[in-house]
Amino acid sequence: MNTKDEIKEFYYDWNLEAKSGMFLFIFKNDRPYHFGCFDNKDLIESETVELSMEIQKAPEETHCKLLNERTLIIVRHGILISLEKEFIQLGFSETLKIAKRNLEKKVINDHRNAYEKYLNARITDYFVDWNFEQDKSYTLFILKP
Repeated sequence: MNTKDEIKEFYYDWNLEAKSGMFLFIFKNDRPYHFGCFDNKDLIESETVELSMEIQKAPEETHCKLLNERTLIIVRHGILISLEKEFIQLGFSETLKIAKRNLEKKVINDHRNAYEKYLNARITDYFVDWNFEQDKSYTLFILKP
């Protein structure tokens, strides 16, 4: 990859069944959370908080941005509970990530109808990854308007 900016963070996820995946790069000079407004943004963020509470706890911050008509990105800060932090301390980050990814994708699927209603689009795929050190996660929805 050839860029004039330094990569600060890198996230990835796969959907082996659909033979698809996500690579998400956060650059050093990216302006965090200048996400702007779009229709039903508050409802999408509220749905994301509700989803998070089913799995762990309400995020301290939730932001989303419609990058284009086919891509929604959601970032959550402050989502880890004490037990998860302890697993990370003990060196079980990868096991925790696998468990969280499986659980989160099941719960996203349970909330799919609400997201599709708010987005006025069908979700064709979704991806999730975490930065445990920064207690943050990214979710990426691929949409069909």
